[in-house]
Amino acid sequence: MRVLHLLHSLRRGGLERVVVTVANGLARRGVSQGVCCLHDAGPLIDALDPAVSRIVLSARPNDVTLPFALLRAYRSFDPDVIHTVDFCSWPDATLAALLRPRVGRLHTFHGFLEPPPARWRWVGKCLSRVTHTLQAVNPDTADQAAGYYGIPRERIDIIPNGVDVEWFDPTPRAAARQELGLVQDRFYCVTVASLTPAKNPVLLVVAARRAGADAHFIWVGDGPLRGQVADLIRQHDLGDRFLLQGAVDDVRPWLGAADAFVLPSLRGHPVEPLR
Repeated sequence: MRVLHLLHSLRRGGLERVVVTVANGLARRGVSQGVCCLHDAGPLIDALDPAVSRIVLSARPNDVTLPFALLRAYRSFDPDVIHTVDFCSWPDATLAALLRPRVGRLHTFHGFLEPPPARWRWVGKCLSRVTHTLQAVNPDTADQAAGYYGIPRERIDIIPNGVDVEWFDPTPRAAARQELGLVQDRFYCVTVASLTPAKNPVLLVVAARRAGADAHFIWVGDGPLRGQVADLIRQHDLGDRFLLQGAVDDVRPWLGAADAFVLPSLRGHPVEPLR
């Protein structure tokens, strides 16, 4: 089995962690994996297992030649399954894949920040009809995709998000905090996520301000909203209780040091202003 994962990558600044995790995990299980970034690869491409093939097309925005470049990539990697990770990769990848009818086509829905415009609903409905398998990360996302794109709900399978507990060593919390230089007797809320609108980091700043002096917050991850969140932390004197750690190679010590894991998100609702 040979699986090629495709993502748009332009708006997100490159390869996403979820794609790295899936590709590396399947590669370790003996499944041949390839990752194709339609535009920029970004820094996470170096986190791919050496066994995972890497294809970076560096296409320009709205590049009409992209389906032909994808067809050459398909011929080079020769996949059995083509997996489109985001909506923007779905049309070009599917158009090229239609010229290779023996290849399976999979598309996954990871959530919606807002309802798609009418033209994209029509495109999604057409694409769903020529895609063999549709998957979502939870029932709510599946229901939204079915409603937005006119897809029969029973066509969308659910593969829940989760954490493989085998990744974590039974390291005592005190040892993890000592390793990271954290204070032993503090209450830490840890978030592991990108600093992007979908993860709604501003909401966590609101929570930190209201939580009181006993709660300390750590955000592990980076992204385009880092500057905005850092400014809010300074404006509201939260610097001693809210740490922007940035991206790390191994999140296990941070999770091991936590008293609570907190994951804010944005599902199309406005964020309450921070006053």
